[in-house]
Parts: sequence; structure tokens; C-alpha cells
Amino acid sequence: MSKNVCKSCNSTVLPTAKICPVCNKKLKSGILGLLVKSILYFFTALVALAILSAIFSRGDNSNVSRITTLKPTETEYQNSIGLDYRAALLKDIPEKTLLKFKGKVVQISEERYVRLATKQVFGSYIEDDVILVFSDKPRVIEGDIVEVKTRYNGTLTYETVLGSSRTVPRFIVDYYKVTKER
Repeated sequence: MSKNVCKSCNSTVLPTAKICPVCNKKLKSGILGLLVKSILYFFTALVALAILSAIFSRGDNSNVSRITTLKPTETEYQNSIGLDYRAALLKDIPEKTLLKFKGKVVQISEERYVRLATKQVFGSYIEDDVILVFSDKPRVIEGDIVEVKTRYNGTLTYETVLGSSRTVPRFIVDYYKVTKER
């Protein structure tokens, strides 16, 4: 078994010793010890970074495309399509497809998310709910009728108040207009 020498008192000590048994001074690690510690710190930092990244990417519906991407101009919406709720729910619409439609604000959540009823029956909007994601807090209240110009962004599954799971189409709002205030 190899032995190390204490630099303070020149005593021979075991390589695993951290304190000299003769002078009680702390022994310095060799290059191998520093290398092992450096690698250990590096991997610890890497794991901590991965955990923090996972935590912070989850908080805002991680599947939502970045809103900071260039939004289409209003003129690009001239040839946009209306909402086909079934196709949107089945993900038969390509992501980022431009759509424009109307609906009634049913719920506002977390300042930037709005649940909108889009099916009109006998003059009232009911059912066929979608989730709208705004870049900033929208100036709408529950009950407003809004016209939106959006980009399709897949679906969102959430838990209802009663504990059941519900999946709805999700859209990123580029432009909106309140057509009838509550």
C-alpha cells in the first residue's frame, strides 16, 4: 500500500487520511483528489441545471410555442380559415396554421389564458371550448364576445374542478377585438 508524506511534519501517512495523525494538520489532496472533486462538482452543477430547467420550463404550459416568434401581420390573416373544432381537437390542423373565429369568454386564468366557447346555438355561444394564449394580459372580461386571429398550437389537457380530465384545442392569439361587451 502506497503512503503519503505530511508537508507539515514529514510524517508518513496513509493516502486515505485527511488529517495527519502526528501533527493534526489537514492534509492537502493530490492532483487526483482535485480532479475527482472537480468532476464531482461539474456533474452536480449539471444535474442542478437540468432540474432547474425542468422546473422553469413546466410552469407555463411547456407545449406552448414561444410567443416571441414573429407574429403574422393582419393582412396575412385575410386568407386564414375559420375554426374546425373537430379537426383542431384531433390535431388534423398543422401547427401555426392561421385561423380567425369568434366566441364568448367563459373563463380567464393566470392572466394570459382565456377559455372561449366557440359554438353558437340560438344566438348564444356554448360548448366547443378552446384555450387562447395571449402574449400579455388581455383586456377582456368573462361574458365578452371576442373575435380572434390566432395560430393553432395543438391541444391542452387540464383537470376540471370536479377532477375529470378535459382536452381542448389551444391557440396563440396574435390579434383580438371585443365585438360585444358583457
